[in-house]
Amino acid sequence: MENVKRAVGYFRVSTKKEEQKQSLENQKSMFLQEIKVRGYTLQGFYIDEKTGTTKKRKNLLKMLEDAEKGLFDVIIVKELSRLARNVEVASEVKRFTETQNVRIISLDGLVDTFDQQKNQNFLLYAWLYQNEAQQTSNRVKASYKTKAKQGFYLGSIPPYSFYLENQKLTPRGDETEKVVKLIFSKYLEAWGQDKIARFLSKQGYKTPSQLSGKKDAGRHWHGSTVFNILSNPIYCGHLVQHRETTYDVVNKKRKQVPQKEQIWAMNVVPPIVDEVTFNLVQQKIENKKRNGKFKRHLENRHLFTGFLYCADCGAPLWYRSNRQGYICGKYAKHGKIACTHHAIREEHLITLVRKDLRKFFTVDIETLNIEDKVNAMSKNVEVEVKRLESTIENLQLKNKGYIDRLLDGLMTEDECKNYTSVNTEEIQSLQLELEKMVSQRVNKKPDISAVRSKLVKITNLEVIDRELLNMLIDRIEVKETGELKVFYTFASPVQEYNYKRLKSS
Repeated sequence: MENVKRAVGYFRVSTKKEEQKQSLENQKSMFLQEIKVRGYTLQGFYIDEKTGTTKKRKNLLKMLEDAEKGLFDVIIVKELSRLARNVEVASEVKRFTETQNVRIISLDGLVDTFDQQKNQNFLLYAWLYQNEAQQTSNRVKASYKTKAKQGFYLGSIPPYSFYLENQKLTPRGDETEKVVKLIFSKYLEAWGQDKIARFLSKQGYKTPSQLSGKKDAGRHWHGSTVFNILSNPIYCGHLVQHRETTYDVVNKKRKQVPQKEQIWAMNVVPPIVDEVTFNLVQQKIENKKRNGKFKRHLENRHLFTGFLYCADCGAPLWYRSNRQGYICGKYAKHGKIACTHHAIREEHLITLVRKDLRKFFTVDIETLNIEDKVNAMSKNVEVEVKRLESTIENLQLKNKGYIDRLLDGLMTEDECKNYTSVNTEEIQSLQLELEKMVSQRVNKKPDISAVRSKLVKITNLEVIDRELLNMLIDRIEVKETGELKVFYTFASPVQEYNYKRLKSS
């Protein structure tokens, strides 16, 4: 006698609207009637409120996980489109359930993976539903384009200095208008976007994120925020939309829309800056792009970039050519409200390192057992690489555990996001450290003669370059008081100095 089959129902709606709730109840009712007729036992329901073009559905994933555990024998859906509107997802679900000997049946009679003929048509119906979803998406996009041409704002957060009412942008009529004018005028006075951002932060003007009520809104303006305002035509009265779009209904990755295909609605709001001012700013932005001033400096352009850190706030120190040295990055970006300058000249750092090396390498080079030291250094790197890899793996396993608990309903989505985001930040930091260690790994027997030659140059003070700093220095911490702490990679690694006293000596 055949065992009684355990059946689950998979139900999906695209939104949380009231009519969709009725759809769920109808799907449940049809499912219960079907299992009654077939003599199956009710094992449970899996319900998602999300588009069927993606696999990233909480309860779909939970259902597949339970299938692997052998918790049921049959999946019943109203129609294949409830399970997937994506050929790739439908195919993947089909292959997986087949390996678990789990049957998929649709209530419209078109799908049954244990029926040879219907099984052959499975992917055909999946393609038809995907094509239907694409056509629906095209109609929605066409509707959005029509609204955009009519001057309706289709975003959820209005641009700075505007609020949203019935999908139309309306000026706030407050001090934000003054801020916009300040940004444009200062930029034309040759202020950089970071300098403007520091000025606005110092004056205490609320940031766009603060005005929009974001929970994680920072109180500091950023150069990128200033740039977004400077380059947005809304401030001379014109609304530009459809700058980005998805590739298709399945591939949700966004791509830039060519400028000639973007949608402009002219003179939809009162201008805050005049057209001449706006165009002058755009020309200046283009000139800077051509001159390469927007490109980031290469890390190896300046000798100590990547080695110097602020001892008080932890930010890296940035090179400034007008100082011929380095200052705190947080101070450089936000000014005194974030930190202090912590300045140190490059020439003094070179002098300091040379002085240390003269002290450390006073022994006869020929008497050093260089090979043992280099091999020991290589071994230490290997140990550190393994430690970092193990730590990263453990954090990744923890994140997987949090996701499992979310799928099991043992924690909320917000709790899961909070826990995993903390671990992810640590993983990213450790991966950067790991990349640095791996780059130091000795994969072959070291060229001892080359190392010996390098040490001779060091002791003779012939060269101090980034290759040497990578070998010998881990980091240098700089205090506002002028105290330095140099972390070397060899014996007696930590040396402390007072930079201001060194300058005067």
